Amino acid sequence: MRVLLVVGSVTGGGAERQWMLLARALMDTGHDVALATVDDRRTPEVEELVRRGLRWRVVSGELFRKGAGRPARRALGIAGIIARLRLLIARERPDVVYSALTITNGAAWCATRVGYGGKLVWGIRGEVEPYPRFARAIEGVMGVMARSVPLAIANAPQSVAAHQERGIRPRAWAMVPNGFDSTVYRPDAEQRALVRAAWAVDERPVVGCVARLTPVKEHPLLLRAFARARARVPDAVLVLAGGGAPGPERSLRALAAELGITDSVRFLGSVDDAAAVYAGLDVHVLASSTEGLPNAIGEAMSSGVPCVGTNVGAMAYLVGNTGLIVPSGEETALAEALADLLADPVRRARLGLAARQRIVEEFSVAATAARTLAAFAESL
Repeated sequence: MRVLLVVGSVTGGGAERQWMLLARALMDTGHDVALATVDDRRTPEVEELVRRGLRWRVVSGELFRKGAGRPARRALGIAGIIARLRLLIARERPDVVYSALTITNGAAWCATRVGYGGKLVWGIRGEVEPYPRFARAIEGVMGVMARSVPLAIANAPQSVAAHQERGIRPRAWAMVPNGFDSTVYRPDAEQRALVRAAWAVDERPVVGCVARLTPVKEHPLLLRAFARARARVPDAVLVLAGGGAPGPERSLRALAAELGITDSVRFLGSVDDAAAVYAGLDVHVLASSTEGLPNAIGEAMSSGVPCVGTNVGAMAYLVGNTGLIVPSGEETALAEALADLLADPVRRARLGLAARQRIVEEFSVAATAARTLAAFAESL
């Protein structure tokens, strides 16, 4: 099968990582894969795939990349993306165009309207993406487009419900959970010793959060809950790994100082090797107010780390009975869950083993690729 994957970039968030994993898995099983991105930044992973035969094309123009905050320039940039994507589709002649996220889903819809003999599939990740200034207009446009989309693949049942509630209803839905590479995200005693030495934590219990510093991840709530958990586990350490604008980190550092926990919090900023971070943790936590099926939780579980998460999106579905789920926004419940695991190494070890087993058996990259191909075949 000839497949053209369309996504914003090969760097960044969970959807981008999933599309790269899918590209590799499809190539490993003999399919012909091309990749179109808006962003031209490179990673070692995409360069390796290119060496193996992946055809990677950047369809953006400078107007789009530099047009933030300038609607007219942004619109011209999007028009350029659509035009270049149409030319790429005409050249590649894929059986399936599989796009991800709102902007690229919309661009792929426009680029496949006339003269394309294959099928378009939308990738739906998480809930409807937040565009505060234009949310209703964008949802309306996507709703109109969706009526002629043969198939949308969501990574969680909650994603389907959220989009349908907003009028985004393609002709068919399939559910394919994210996949996680258990050969990359795995327990690693040597790496654990190295990162814990760098963090200067010795044998203290460490809880970490690998997430960008954005409001939906609820880092202030996490800091307050951690401060309360230290009443029971006074030697606990919190590690925050995630990039973002300087402002949020400054605010979080100020809050940590106000709570009196500065010496117990490590701010790592953006990290290139998340697997090393997971290896050093005893517990992983997400206090998010909204999620789809979070990659950070799956990667931590694959690394043998038990997780605490909020009951949003597909978090509880992913964690199963291998961690603890608390109501969103409940500081007391989050603090108690953190303290329960940080104070109990035997329970942590048992849950960590179960978490890795769950990922290996039910959320492998190979299973994700197989389910994706089955969805293509059944619905298209």
